[in-house]
Amino acid sequence: MKISNRLWDEWLTGEIPDPVSAESELAGLVSSMGVRAAADEKVLLSCGRFWTFRRVRRLWPKCPICEGLPLGEQLCLGRGQVALALPTEGYRAILAVQDRPEFLRWAWMRGVFGVCGGLYAPKSGYYCLMRLAQPVLAGRVMDSLAAAGIKASSRVKGGRTELILRDLDGIIQLCHNLKLPQTVQVLQNRGLVRFLRDQANRQANCDEANIRRSVAAARRQVELARFFLDQEIDLPEALSQVLRLRLSYPAASLGELGTLLDPQMSKSTIKYRWHRLQQLAEERGFSPLEEA
Repeated sequence: MKISNRLWDEWLTGEIPDPVSAESELAGLVSSMGVRAAADEKVLLSCGRFWTFRRVRRLWPKCPICEGLPLGEQLCLGRGQVALALPTEGYRAILAVQDRPEFLRWAWMRGVFGVCGGLYAPKSGYYCLMRLAQPVLAGRVMDSLAAAGIKASSRVKGGRTELILRDLDGIIQLCHNLKLPQTVQVLQNRGLVRFLRDQANRQANCDEANIRRSVAAARRQVELARFFLDQEIDLPEALSQVLRLRLSYPAASLGELGTLLDPQMSKSTIKYRWHRLQQLAEERGFSPLEEA
């Protein structure tokens, strides 16, 4: 299955943990769609992605602000566009969620991504693209990414703001924040395989046993990093930095990881930090998978 198809399957069927999350995500979806006035005090929300309306229908009954409001009918506008007739009262109430104190930024981002985002895997690597029609919306998305330490470049093309993420570490963090754990795992696995394959091609004369040992060690460390991400455990920055580097450079040696830090660290320092991470993980119940 293509990674983009897997991502959208997971996005569509994702858990809706509570009403605040549901309303925040719905606000992200609605604020990102095209909108125009219709008859009978309704607005038409339009989007070229049919699955976004399926997600709206899943969220609607979970949102207290939508109680008693009819969702309306789904309409086909042609040219790949689908629209949803929504009561104006409900539309305004949904947008107002963005100004509430309990508003959840990353649930909102999940909705925006469903309308405007995409994940692509060409031969040379992965990248994530978000195309946003409204400058204000683009600014809010950029602020959310920056607050999470995720770097993105931007450009204006065809009257829209395009935000592009090319760093695998940033893409993984984005998917993690969007509550897409299966996509995160696929990205980490494929990134590791791709990196190791490229390295093997560059080092064709390297001893096969050394490669197997390097792969096994890298896999164990990636597994350890996933454990901390899944458990959302707060770590000192020195240890978090090592985890992020391992996920971004899954096949690098400990010495190579040290050279990527600023300031650079020795192999022994990196080795000590991994030993400390192993101890912390085992104290929290981490048990690495046995090698086949």
